[in-house]
Amino acid sequence: MLLRTSNTVGKVTVKVNAAMTAGIDGDTSVPRLRLEAGWRNEQSLRVKNVGEFDITQSLEQPQTVEFTFRIEDVIEPATARGEKGSQHRWILLVLSNVARHPQGLLAASEFGQLDLSVSVNRKEGDAVLGQTKKAIAQQVAGWDHWQEKGVPLLYLDALEAEVMPTNADHQSPWFVKYPGRDASIEQQKDKLKGVLADYLPKVFRKSNISDETYTTYLNLFQKLRQQGDSFERAVRETMAAALISPEFLYIGYSQQQAQDGADQAYANQYLASRLSYYLWSSMPDQILLQLAKQQRLTDPAVLAGQVERMLASPKAKRFTDTFARQWLQLAKLEDVTVSADILSYLWCRTERLNCSSIGVNVPR
Repeated sequence: MLLRTSNTVGKVTVKVNAAMTAGIDGDTSVPRLRLEAGWRNEQSLRVKNVGEFDITQSLEQPQTVEFTFRIEDVIEPATARGEKGSQHRWILLVLSNVARHPQGLLAASEFGQLDLSVSVNRKEGDAVLGQTKKAIAQQVAGWDHWQEKGVPLLYLDALEAEVMPTNADHQSPWFVKYPGRDASIEQQKDKLKGVLADYLPKVFRKSNISDETYTTYLNLFQKLRQQGDSFERAVRETMAAALISPEFLYIGYSQQQAQDGADQAYANQYLASRLSYYLWSSMPDQILLQLAKQQRLTDPAVLAGQVERMLASPKAKRFTDTFARQWLQLAKLEDVTVSADILSYLWCRTERLNCSSIGVNVPR
């Protein structure tokens, strides 16, 4: 298959549901699924072995296998075939069963042949048409042979492919550059720590992040890498872990801070978060964070000035749109069933202006 993308760097994840039918007479061999990825142009076809998996599950309980590779490892943007007039490139994905079996039979692939089921004006000539028909005939013969000899067969279904660009400078403020295949785990952690130093203060809405907190997330990254996760997946899971932390999900003092008494610095940061989520339904902007860092936000005059600034912002519309809806639980009105016998009366009582505009008399 061909996967279209405009990216020249990044990670590609391919998930495939696969199953097998068992052989006969005690045959314990299993199919082996291989993914090759690469590119093609008008003159050549180049692919690289991405990975292989033994398929052991039955058709009733298929297994999901996941392949990952980097675009820059398999494609050459300057020469890879793309769409005319666009930046799109085609990544070639080839799935095949590479298991060897005594009763196996080589059958020609239909890849690259003509689709005889499509009615078009053919310009390829008799030679290509004959090649296509021969390949299809060999496919049929091979299938019949495999079934007759009881060869374990491979079945594929529900292929899913995802491209995750890592050259995301224009899309994300937290770009983690791939350190290379030969980078040690400590070098990888250094790359990630540089990003976490900016990421965690914003996510946790406070300027002072303890060394223990950084160590916790870096240790999580190391554990994910050691258990076999790719660099990109380990980074993603580590950063996602911060988004399920109580420090992100809740605004307030921790139990320890409540017992010890929060200091002035944290009181300012707490106030910035409460103010921002109340009036803007979003995290504090840079001005609020800076004032909190300077411990000036608790000054009544400064606080009043910030409230006026925030109410003048277009983001304040989120307050009017969401506060009453949440406070009065207006969203539940969409789930209320009203009797048709009293619908007009109820509607007119709550929407009198609408009633008067259409001339309906409403009892008072």
